[in-house]
Amino acid sequence: MTLAGSVRQRVCSRGSVSSIAKPLSLQISPASLRSFSQSAQPQQPQQPQQQPPKGIRQGTLFAILACTGLGATIYAVLEYYSAFTEWPEAVRGDIRFAVKAHKAGDTKRALEGYRKVIDTGRELSEEEYKAIGVSKAITLTGVQIACATLLSLSERPSDAHHELADALSYLLSGDVKKGDAETHRCIALAVKLGDMAYRARERSQAEQYYEWALAEMFRVSRAEKERKENDKEHTKGDEQLNLMTHQLNLPKWVSVSDLGGTLERLAALYSEQGRPEAAAPLYMQAISLLMPPQPFRHTPPSTSDRCRAALLMTNLSSVLTSHPSSKNLDNALQWANKAVELVEYSQNSDDDKVCNHTLAVGLFNVGVLHEMLNAPNAAVDSYGRAYRHSDKHNLIAAKLQSKEALRRVENGN
Repeated sequence: MTLAGSVRQRVCSRGSVSSIAKPLSLQISPASLRSFSQSAQPQQPQQPQQQPPKGIRQGTLFAILACTGLGATIYAVLEYYSAFTEWPEAVRGDIRFAVKAHKAGDTKRALEGYRKVIDTGRELSEEEYKAIGVSKAITLTGVQIACATLLSLSERPSDAHHELADALSYLLSGDVKKGDAETHRCIALAVKLGDMAYRARERSQAEQYYEWALAEMFRVSRAEKERKENDKEHTKGDEQLNLMTHQLNLPKWVSVSDLGGTLERLAALYSEQGRPEAAAPLYMQAISLLMPPQPFRHTPPSTSDRCRAALLMTNLSSVLTSHPSSKNLDNALQWANKAVELVEYSQNSDDDKVCNHTLAVGLFNVGVLHEMLNAPNAAVDSYGRAYRHSDKHNLIAAKLQSKEALRRVENGN
């Protein structure tokens, strides 16, 4: 079933959407996407050394990072509609009434007003919107986003999800001619709906939304590349997806934050589902966006990008321990060490919260991996560094876990 069909179906039903320490993981595809970075996929173990550890999820930091880009901005429309004076005459009075009630905190009347605008507005022709220089689909789905904002604030997440799902279904219908703005709105809505499904523990639904959004971004990237190089022969279909993300020709309206955030979300979901072979290449792609190879760099990565890339490296390291063969553990240790080095050699990283959290987790994970590789002295050194760093920056949870790990290894327990 297509995403559009699946969304319509849900809209119609109105459904809600060991003794060794465990590596920490800072949480922040279609089958064809698994062809990405095959070399980064963890090898299946021949003789696992022990039971695979389960990563400790730091959900707060994941939520902060995952809400950048598309997920956070989808609701930022109220002020725009408050200042937006050009509306078709048939709905002009209703939108002003709804916005006024919204600002006054009268949720019931605001929702009634918005709903009237949507119902009336859909009956108007596209020409009536073009006459005042706006897109019918963008205008009406924007009103639905305002509705969803109110519903979320009123602790009605199921109704908010339904409203956004209806907006996406409308955009995907054959009645809407999609330009760049409409396509971007579709992607943004899909990511937001995925986030809502994830929070509601509807993992399969979240996966479907994230996969669709990611595939759509790659589709528009291919279209952009063909537009720029229309005189050249292009590889079609899945083979095109073998490109690394830093080589993609993203249109200006799809940002690195949009693509990277979706890659992170889907990788974290795959990791949670116990699918490291799917999660690892997506983490690799997200890292390559933040830290592209030298030939593809237009400017040096910022401290923020370097630390976020390091955060993803710690996640990738944790994913590789899902099948703890000697080779995978060695690879995991290399990624964990790389994450630590990236933060330590970043300018002004000491003042960045993400950098500080990432360094604490990276140092701790290096200790865990040394312990798993039977190198207790190296483990003690890493745990000690993690403890001192956490103490300096008042990272209580990391400090306590590092202290406990030190005690255990030093006592030979």
